[in-house]
Amino acid sequence: MPPPIEIVVRGVCLTPDRARLLVCRNVARGNVYLPGGHVEWGETSPAALSREWREELGCDCTPGRFLGILEQRYGDTCELGLYFQCTSPSLEATAPTPPPSSEPHIAFAWLPLADLSASSLLPADLRTLLPAWLDAPPPGVPVHHTFGFP
Repeated sequence: MPPPIEIVVRGVCLTPDRARLLVCRNVARGNVYLPGGHVEWGETSPAALSREWREELGCDCTPGRFLGILEQRYGDTCELGLYFQCTSPSLEATAPTPPPSSEPHIAFAWLPLADLSASSLLPADLRTLLPAWLDAPPPGVPVHHTFGFP
């Protein structure tokens, strides 16, 4: 039987002037990705994003507009990534100073959005998808719904 599909949620946090994007880097491996993590059983994706944000950054974030889904496979892992625009005023106020990490294996930085296409952000498709998602007008109806959660 193949391993289960992993469901992750990622936050797209921009500075108020939309010039910089908050990114996370695995200190040991060097890979760069957006803050967030795994959705736990019984948890909505916005709740998971808020929890992961507190665990990794020690502060709150407010998940906002659902931006998109990116499915990827690497090695034996299949991952379904859910991407939300989010705000975190306490972090945004200190940019471009990198926020401290609450976990020793990761570090954070503010990536200039103008440098996104040439960056090492993973999954690589995000380098072109994110600007399109951010520039798209919000849909007339909500695209993220939950059912059966308290």
